[in-house]
This record gives sequence, structure tokens and C-alpha cells, in this order.
Amino acid sequence: EQLAVPGANGLLDLHKSSREELQLARIYTRHRTDVMLSQGYNSEEDDSDGDEADGRLYTERQYHDNGNPKYFRTFIRLPATHTQRSCERVIEEKHFDVGGVCRLDVHFA
Repeated sequence: EQLAVPGANGLLDLHKSSREELQLARIYTRHRTDVMLSQGYNSEEDDSDGDEADGRLYTERQYHDNGNPKYFRTFIRLPATHTQRSCERVIEEKHFDVGGVCRLDVHFA
């Protein structure tokens, strides 16, 4: 699929054009986020979606009766637009057994 927007070499190709070319053409408007896993990663401190309408991440936590984690869900609230109702976009979901061991860890792109 080609888009009739002049690029460095003629028309921009949505699949072959570089990220920088698509940003200059105002097609790709998201910010780039680099995560350094070698320095550790704490999802509680993640605010990488600052370019969303409401870039604040929220985490819902539930605990077993013994105090161990049961369920964690990290999400971002998306405001309503003219084509969709307001909703929550899930970023990460974790399910723990009664002993507190994480049995399911799902990351959504």
C-alpha cells in the first residue's frame, strides 16, 4: 500500500518507509519508548504511554485471604472518540496461585 505523500525517494510506502519518514509525514505520531531490561524493570513506574490522550497507567490489585497476590491488571483508560466509547486498554495481566507464585503473566502490545 502506497500513500501519496512525498518522501525522500518519491512516495512513502507504509511498510518499507522508515519510522522517521513516517513521523515527518505525520502518519506515525506515537513516541518511541526504550526499556533497559539490564537495569531492571518495574511496571509500577511505567508511564510510557504519555502520548496517549490520558497517558496515566493504572494497576488493579486483588489479594488472596492470606495476603498473597491474586490478580494484577495494568491498564490505560482511553477517552471516548466520535467512533468508539471510552474503554480500558489492558497492558499487562498477572494471575497468582494461593502461595503467591505467578502462574500467568500476559503482556499486550
